[in-house]
Amino acid sequence: MEIRSFKLASSEEIIGRLETNFLTTDAKTGPVTLSKVRLIVPMNNGGSIAPMLLPWILSDQDATVTIDRKNIVAEVTAVKEIEDIYLRHTSGLALGGR
Repeated sequence: MEIRSFKLASSEEIIGRLETNFLTTDAKTGPVTLSKVRLIVPMNNGGSIAPMLLPWILSDQDATVTIDRKNIVAEVTAVKEIEDIYLRHTSGLALGGR
């Protein structure tokens, strides 16, 4: 399971579990498939910025979606802080000590 963040052409920043099988899909040009996609929203937290995660598809929060590469501006491995928040939101587990 790999958690990845994407900046989309729409200016949205999303995070999700990468489901694309790069053995059968061209990693540079093929579509990207993600599950449990969340929108990353920066929130003011008393003078600092803290990430808040919202379901990207409200009607099915655990949906698996495919995004065409032409809609992706940037792709990165999620930083640990945001990955931990994502895992708490999507797994229901508390990640103590991480």
